[in-house]
Amino acid sequence: MTSAQVTGDQLALVNLAYDYGELLDRSAVEEWLGLFGEEATYRIIQRHNHDQRLPLYLVNDDRKRLMDRIVAYRGTQLPATLHAISNVRIEQRDEVQAEIRAVVLVLRRGELTFSGRYFMSAVKMSNRWIIHSCLVVLEGEIVPENLPLPI
Repeated sequence: MTSAQVTGDQLALVNLAYDYGELLDRSAVEEWLGLFGEEATYRIIQRHNHDQRLPLYLVNDDRKRLMDRIVAYRGTQLPATLHAISNVRIEQRDEVQAEIRAVVLVLRRGELTFSGRYFMSAVKMSNRWIIHSCLVVLEGEIVPENLPLPI
């Protein structure tokens, strides 16, 4: 696909992936939560469990539990992060459903903390794309620290 073939929806979906990381980098976690729909899910799993189709999630939240995480950190100084998101791929199912895949590296305090992939399902509601589900597949075998914070 050439840049001339990119549709407005595709650009909005790519920006949704980038907004996800940028809002976390700015510690704008309540705005970040606004990227998710009311029925959204947020899951984190290690790659070896994902590859074997084992539902052993490190985090398995619905929107309410995700909101509880955000409220718990309200007013605290979150560690500085840098989300490097690349290889964003969009597969639009129809006018209101799409899949987003991306590679992510997360640095905290300048050190690589997480690497993996985002698998997002997005839906278009009221002319705006929102995240219906987000699966974060982490590389590595060691359970990372700071999982209560969004990745």
